[in-house]
Amino acid sequence: MSGGPAWIGKPVWVNRGGVVTPMAAPPRSYKNLSISPDGQRLAVEVSEGSQDIYLYEFARGNLTRFTNTGENGSPRWFPDGTAVTFARFSATGTDIVSKSIDSGAEKVLISGQIGGDMLSWSPDGKNLLFLQVTPDTGLDLWSKTGDQSASPWLVTPFREMQAEFSRDGRYVAYVSDESGQYEVYVRPFSGETGKWQVSTAGGEEPIWSRDGRELFYREGQKWMSVEVATSPQFKAGPPRLLFEGPYLNIRGTSYDVAADGRFLLLEENYKQSPTTQLSVVFNWSEEVKRRVPTGSH
Repeated sequence: MSGGPAWIGKPVWVNRGGVVTPMAAPPRSYKNLSISPDGQRLAVEVSEGSQDIYLYEFARGNLTRFTNTGENGSPRWFPDGTAVTFARFSATGTDIVSKSIDSGAEKVLISGQIGGDMLSWSPDGKNLLFLQVTPDTGLDLWSKTGDQSASPWLVTPFREMQAEFSRDGRYVAYVSDESGQYEVYVRPFSGETGKWQVSTAGGEEPIWSRDGRELFYREGQKWMSVEVATSPQFKAGPPRLLFEGPYLNIRGTSYDVAADGRFLLLEENYKQSPTTQLSVVFNWSEEVKRRVPTGSH
């Protein structure tokens, strides 16, 4: 019998000053949070027995299972909000699958990759980035454009991961350990020369603000912000601390940022799974007699 998930998180909103606002979502084994483009829903991976994608509606407070075939993870919204793209894992490899929100129809975009977490769509919906595990170089970033075959985008002897397109689609923020620790970098998606290190003391999980003027990232239990510009060329200011907090840090994406700048995080005080207790009642027949009124049987 499974011992249950290794973590339990309760989603909360946190503003840029660290003030917490509770949500109605139940505590579950969430990871890979992805807020819809219209801000109305959350696509999230839940790992409890099976590994599936769920949708949570912020206004109604209901959590609905979205996938029911295979093991699924790393959901990302298609830019127009009509579908969720995710990775489906199996013994033969990983597929990148897109599923319609309305019809439920599925389309396999990439088949049989190794590793294969879905990472990011370009804003125009023409390009996607995903994680590939390569035997010789480890974790690499691959891309797919339209109906073309997937191809390497960034392959080095180091580990690259957690990539996201900028809001204008020109640049990609990603994480690499090329310096000896994980840091956040930015490169042009086109492949032209240029690379900028954005974080200065370690960094993971880069996310662009909805207006494209900031790049957020996580430095342990600190959430950092860097003012950026992507035109005419990428430019970044110094990192500054927004807030600190005891929030879950789990593989994949452990937070997202809404259009209004609020952070969606998982409270760490739900980290341990609830303990299952077995209550044993002795002399149960006497207890039944006590609870049932005389003459009712």
